[in-house]
Amino acid sequence: MHKVFFLVFSFFSLYTLSTAQPTFAKDVAPIIYKHCSSCHRPGEIGPFSLTNYQEASNWATSIRYVTQNKIMPPWKADPTYSRFMDENYLSDSQIKTIADWVDAGSPMGNPSDIPPFPDFPQNSLLGEPDLVLTFDRSYTHKGTGVDEYRYFVLPTGLTQNKKIKAIELRPGNTKIVHHALFFSDVSGKAKQYDDQTPEYGFSANENPDFDVFEVINRDQYPGYVPGQKPRRFPDGLAMDIKAGSDLVIQMHYAPWSVDETDSSSVNIFFADESEIIDRTVRDYIMLPFNLITGANSFFLQPNQIKTFEGVYTIPFDVSLIGIFPHMHYLGKNWEVYIENPDGSKTNLIKINDWDFNWQGGYYFDRYKIAKKGSKVHAFAK
Repeated sequence: MHKVFFLVFSFFSLYTLSTAQPTFAKDVAPIIYKHCSSCHRPGEIGPFSLTNYQEASNWATSIRYVTQNKIMPPWKADPTYSRFMDENYLSDSQIKTIADWVDAGSPMGNPSDIPPFPDFPQNSLLGEPDLVLTFDRSYTHKGTGVDEYRYFVLPTGLTQNKKIKAIELRPGNTKIVHHALFFSDVSGKAKQYDDQTPEYGFSANENPDFDVFEVINRDQYPGYVPGQKPRRFPDGLAMDIKAGSDLVIQMHYAPWSVDETDSSSVNIFFADESEIIDRTVRDYIMLPFNLITGANSFFLQPNQIKTFEGVYTIPFDVSLIGIFPHMHYLGKNWEVYIENPDGSKTNLIKINDWDFNWQGGYYFDRYKIAKKGSKVHAFAK
């Protein structure tokens, strides 16, 4: 009887010991390959690769730090408030697994247990594009330590109208490309602005008659921010792009201490001819004019903490597919919801620790229905 008890007790001790020490092969590799490697691999924006055991073990301490402090993966939306597609955050148990693995000395485990590395597309996060537009030449961003917003005009060469399912920027210089916005121009006006400047592209400062609100109020395609994977619109949904149009990029170059050059490209994915597109995706940008106390309220005294509320009344029945919150360095958190005509509330997004470096778009896991007369309330602090 004593012997049986001893054997059972020994087995239990070995079992708890093995589960207390995760290995890369069985426990950590699946986490890293799913949540990290899409960006941390050759040719992508991550500053180092995480594609195998050696690379992960070399950065093990850093990985533990950024995951425990929820710096990485860079997912900011509160999952208890609303849910989205492509959510990329770690559970508490996954964070503990990584920490336990590092504390145990980052063991590899049995190499045969390592899952196959995902088959990521090359030169794209979505696959083979239908149209690739590239800079005509490189642009030099001056090392003046100042943000720069520059517009580049890329002729599409389209001979017929098309339906866009996805658009993807491939930044030429990930050190300086902070984010990008896209819209199409059929008037040729953007090209005229570009022709007036000796350097490639143009800025608002170089064209006194340039109206930035003319750009902001246009229908825009989904933009680019580092770390965000572009998405195809669901079946039956697309955005329009007209024959003969130019694609205009508003590129935000981050402040830099030395001159850097950039030559970026854009991948565009069209709807298949067989797909029936019965709904068109549009966007609306809430500006300071939407603030309930007017644009003049967009003002802060030194050391003042203030909440700004914007309200937009939905003019017709819509299905919301995503939201793109945006603030700058002083912003700390977001909350956006729909006030429905019957008085009920539909949560859209909540961000408790806004980070200007990781802004981006969030696509709902299901349509958010907003009836005519619904009010979108957006709170920024």
